[in-house]
Amino acid sequence: MDENHLENKTENREKLNIKVEIAKLDDWEKIRDLRIEAFSGPDAKMFGITEENKSKRIEKLESMKREDWKKTLIGYYGEVFGVLASINSEPVGIGLVEK
Repeated sequence: MDENHLENKTENREKLNIKVEIAKLDDWEKIRDLRIEAFSGPDAKMFGITEENKSKRIEKLESMKREDWKKTLIGYYGEVFGVLASINSEPVGIGLVEK
């Protein structure tokens, strides 16, 4: 492949500042909002959400207290912890990582 061809492709690409970091306890609201958005969105079925259970699952998330959300970030016995992904400082994804 022509080297100039590759240079032209990369010159036109948008540069994104992508970060994946261990979630801090203060990130609980971002985590909550992203989880509710995921359960409400078009890809909700990837989380086991169906039209039959969607309302109940979202209500459960909305009823969780701040301390409950923080516990999900701390993990179980320190073996699991939350991560927060962001693009240009905008939260875009969450996950749990096992040590």
